[in-house]
Amino acid sequence: MQHDCIVATTTNNHRWSCLLNDRHIPQLIEETRKPDGSEGIKIMPTQQYKNNIRNIGQVVFYTWIFRFLTLDMRYNYHLLKSARDQNMTLQETMHYLSNKTTNIDMTELLNTSWLNTKK
Repeated sequence: MQHDCIVATTTNNHRWSCLLNDRHIPQLIEETRKPDGSEGIKIMPTQQYKNNIRNIGQVVFYTWIFRFLTLDMRYNYHLLKSARDQNMTLQETMHYLSNKTTNIDMTELLNTSWLNTKK
């Protein structure tokens, strides 16, 4: 079981998955009880290594998003604005942008960003 997702395995080793809010799991357990009162399903927690992989992936993803929002977005905005101000054709603009984005000068970028406190 993962957050808002249940994967069930039948006695014939078929797997079924279903999106189900975590708050509905107690209701699922109650509705699947056998007539004698025993549990009709067994819920097993996720394995720890899968949680660790997911957590590492989230850290990498959110770090990349933060980096994009703080550095690249401002740089790309100024780059597009300068390309528009030069009145180039579409082909010239694409060539200009491809050359500028593949050869980013990080010192220039950091000196013009809000991270630079020595203005």
